[in-house]
Amino acid sequence: MRKLKKAIRFLQNYHKQKLANGCTGSSVVVEFFGVTGTGKSTLAKNFYESFADSEKIDLKGILKAYSWELMQWDAAREALFSERVKRLMKSGFPAHDKMRLTNYYYNILNIDFLLSNKIANKIAILEEGIFHNFTEEILEFVENNPEAQSVLKSKKIIFL
Repeated sequence: MRKLKKAIRFLQNYHKQKLANGCTGSSVVVEFFGVTGTGKSTLAKNFYESFADSEKIDLKGILKAYSWELMQWDAAREALFSERVKRLMKSGFPAHDKMRLTNYYYNILNIDFLLSNKIANKIAILEEGIFHNFTEEILEFVENNPEAQSVLKSKKIIFL
């Protein structure tokens, strides 16, 4: 618990210093990552509640607010989505599950894109973000493509 409090203080100070210095840019994304049952949801909730309302992002409303806008992903996100869908299509899932998961992955990348490119100076706490859903693709892609670093920009990962 002491390490979590230290991480919270670090992010709060980082965020405040960034704003105080007049820096604007992408939001800070904190993703809790790990196996089922380790307390990610509980920690994410406590972590989220430690920030002021003006610093938080309403993730439920984010896609709705930008739903009219066609997302122009960068090459890195396009490649991640393409590889994830290829793996999904090779799986034994029924067609309706493949369609549902494809839409889910599309929304995850849209949220990631919006947080990196459209929404500035906020803090987003994710339990199932890009690292949770695209682990294999990120590891392969970043290793083979240095330009993929753009996907990792402004991300903080807490592994449990």
